[in-house]
Amino acid sequence: MENQFYQMYLDELSEIPECTNEEMEALLNSLPNEEAVKRLTEGSLAYVVREAAKYAGNDVEISDLVQEGNMALLLVLKNYASHPVVGDDAVSYFNQLRERAVHMAMEAVTEEQKQSEQTAEKLTASVNVVMTKLAEELGREPNLSEIAAKMQMSEDEVQAVMKEAINAVAVDRSEAAQKEDEALENQ
Repeated sequence: MENQFYQMYLDELSEIPECTNEEMEALLNSLPNEEAVKRLTEGSLAYVVREAAKYAGNDVEISDLVQEGNMALLLVLKNYASHPVVGDDAVSYFNQLRERAVHMAMEAVTEEQKQSEQTAEKLTASVNVVMTKLAEELGREPNLSEIAAKMQMSEDEVQAVMKEAINAVAVDRSEAAQKEDEALENQ
């Protein structure tokens, strides 16, 4: 579903022309005019999408990257509009600000995703340790409520962690099978 919304966004975006340097200079020099801000925003959206594509992958949704990049773009425009640079350097300065802000936003999303994955891995490992210890103590496989009580988590939380672990294993197996298929095709 998310991919459909993102595709709709790209389709709409394809109808919006990017700002040329000449247009950008004129718009920057007319800030804080609301129409100039709007056109600079619209004319920079394709740039954000291109930059987001460079960061996509590694379980980071491109739509998340685009959203954060667009937020960074809006902040840059707001700050620039309140402290504009006029003259020949306006476009260069704005482009530097835009590039830096968009890249920082994308790096933040990527880092957040990595931290989230590390936390999930640690939590999964903790559940596995608790399950093993409980199995040894009880002489049988522990049930969900026993695991939840030992970890001081709700049953829903433990179940979500276990489901995530199962999904990760399925993805790993699927990727391994795909690589194996590709290797066979290349022979």
